[in-house]
Amino acid sequence: MAPGPMAESVEEELLPVASALAAEFQLFSCPSSCRPEASLGVGLSCACPHCGAWADFVAGEWAPEHLGPPRPRYEILTRDFADALAAYLAPRLAPGEVLLEVGAGDGRLAAALRRRLPGAVQVTATDSGARGLATAHAVERCDVGEALRRFAPAVALSSWMPMGEDWTPALQASPGLREYVLVGDPHVCGELWQTWGLAPGWSDPGVPPHEVAGWTSVPLADVARHQLCRTDWPFSRDRHSTSVSFRAPASDDGSVPGGPLRASIADATPATKRARGGERGGPDDATASDERK
Repeated sequence: MAPGPMAESVEEELLPVASALAAEFQLFSCPSSCRPEASLGVGLSCACPHCGAWADFVAGEWAPEHLGPPRPRYEILTRDFADALAAYLAPRLAPGEVLLEVGAGDGRLAAALRRRLPGAVQVTATDSGARGLATAHAVERCDVGEALRRFAPAVALSSWMPMGEDWTPALQASPGLREYVLVGDPHVCGELWQTWGLAPGWSDPGVPPHEVAGWTSVPLADVARHQLCRTDWPFSRDRHSTSVSFRAPASDDGSVPGGPLRASIADATPATKRARGGERGGPDDATASDERK
């Protein structure tokens, strides 16, 4: 059952600001207590109190009271990240069109976008339930292929695609889909090459699969600069999570599937206007604006 207006309001109030959360856990600050060590199959890890607190927080074992009950966290849902993502999506969705989140987990990201996007845009969250995450909002139980067939989205969103899985062929084959947005750490979400078109620096595998299929990737720097995720640490120098738009090839007449992208900022919610610069106010995450992938 979806939470009522009061619960939605409380949940919105619990959303942290990215810069404040990074400061609270000393992310990217490399405190003197940090002693990261390399472990086979794990990478860098640290047992200092700051890293231990962050590890417990993202694992869902503990959370500060002001951030609500503990739960597993992958992409950290912050107010300014939700604002920025909604600001990007708003002009790319026309009234009546569907924004489909696949692999939506507990549904909180879709709910935050629903609160920010124009009411005429349909925001639908879907998840197979394979990870066993408890839902906090309405989430349709179906896998990626079924979700695309049932809801025929104009734009799709995937946040933290499971490691080793690649849903992009299904997304690219979806009729009428003109764009999908991937959110997450490319090194642990999906497959680095097949999903993101990225390759380790020591190899040159050629043209990325999405470009072979005619799709174009566009990094969303204005969204990424607000992102925090479970693979960030106090000893991290750079942010690990990012957002990338993948856009469908144009047809012979120059159009994209589904028609033009039209939505006015006048129809957007105050939070979306704020993130797009159309309304004054709103925090700016300045702690690591130059720390992006």
